[in-house]
Amino acid sequence: MPFHLGIRLFLRSRRGSNSVEFAILAPILCLLLLGSAYVGLYIGRAHSLAQIAADVSRYAMVGETPDQRQAMALRWLDTTGKGYPLIDPLQLRVEVSESFDMMHVSVSYDMSDLPLPELVRQSVPLPQSVVRTAAVLLP
Repeated sequence: MPFHLGIRLFLRSRRGSNSVEFAILAPILCLLLLGSAYVGLYIGRAHSLAQIAADVSRYAMVGETPDQRQAMALRWLDTTGKGYPLIDPLQLRVEVSESFDMMHVSVSYDMSDLPLPELVRQSVPLPQSVVRTAAVLLP
């Protein structure tokens, strides 16, 4: 078979085209999958923090003095706060403040341990900590 005829047959051949298309699309699909997992982890932690702030405020509002409410909030974190998924209780910080007849509970969490590749950390600016607050009317 002449050389130019072999090249013509090679250029017309469609065998292996699916493999080439998959090789082009596979990295993009993997990035989308991993990105969705990281976003889900971040949103899951933020939602857990909102729940913790609400639970702490409901628990601590029955205290009679501001010092007692602060102590109740810290006690809740030490006992019940350990049961939340995706949350490391050692990285939780709680702050209880009061103004007039409202109690504000602010929960902050250090997100620097989020398992992100270094390329993502450098290219996407993510906050190092997340803060969620809850407010309740004191009885």
